[in-house]
Amino acid sequence: MKLMIEEENLQCITEHDGFDPTTLNVHVLNTQKVTLLKYVREDYKREKLLKGDNETYRFLAYHNFRKWVCKGKKLGKGMRLETPPCVVKFIRLKWPSENGLYTGFASTLNSIDSL
Repeated sequence: MKLMIEEENLQCITEHDGFDPTTLNVHVLNTQKVTLLKYVREDYKREKLLKGDNETYRFLAYHNFRKWVCKGKKLGKGMRLETPPCVVKFIRLKWPSENGLYTGFASTLNSIDSL
């Protein structure tokens, strides 16, 4: 898979014209939330999405970023990608944790650190 950063000859994926609108735009993320709510069945997950706090927006931003850079390719079991640190930084600056603690990425089989 040819990465967007290579296609656009960028130093960092956050420089791409599509980064802000797909990852940091609240209106786009709210639209994504509506779409996800159609598929999420577990009550606790629905409640988290409906909460609309910074944690919710961080989740939506990471989700939308991965969908964008993977060009819609479905990720999941056996295909998880770690979000590059520069992207994590932008998302955490936009929607900081109230207590300064973040979950982080548990483990990865593949990496997109080079984005």
